[in-house]
Amino acid sequence: MPSSSTLTSSEKALVKKHAPSGAGDKIHAAAIGRIYYAYPDPAKWSFSGISGAVVFGWGSAGGWLKVVDLAVRRRSLFPLDCSSISRADSERTQQGTRGVIWQHGVVEDLQYYQDRTFFHTFPSDVSSSPFLLLAFLRSKRARD
Repeated sequence: MPSSSTLTSSEKALVKKHAPSGAGDKIHAAAIGRIYYAYPDPAKWSFSGISGAVVFGWGSAGGWLKVVDLAVRRRSLFPLDCSSISRADSERTQQGTRGVIWQHGVVEDLQYYQDRTFFHTFPSDVSSSPFLLLAFLRSKRARD
């Protein structure tokens, strides 16, 4: 993964833990982003609800784009009301517990378009949506 990154060290650790699926897989880039589909109207983008670390990598099985869950959630350790225990003690932060939440294969001749600095589009492998859009949080990371 590139040394200059918008990801924190704990986010980088989650990406390195979850994104590679084989021993020969190499991560080439990662940045915070969201996935959009051209569905149901192929002329308009719709947010898929998927966001996290968008990771581009390559391995023996070919290239891939994956989104690794980075969402911070709070989970109560006590299902019942415990008034003698502070809220901070009764909750534990869970960061990115779902691993890879989306993936898309990348082939060498993939038609790829950079519509804007932070918008990258390419054909989808889902028949209901002809195109996918990656939207990055920071335009500097999208250029990389």
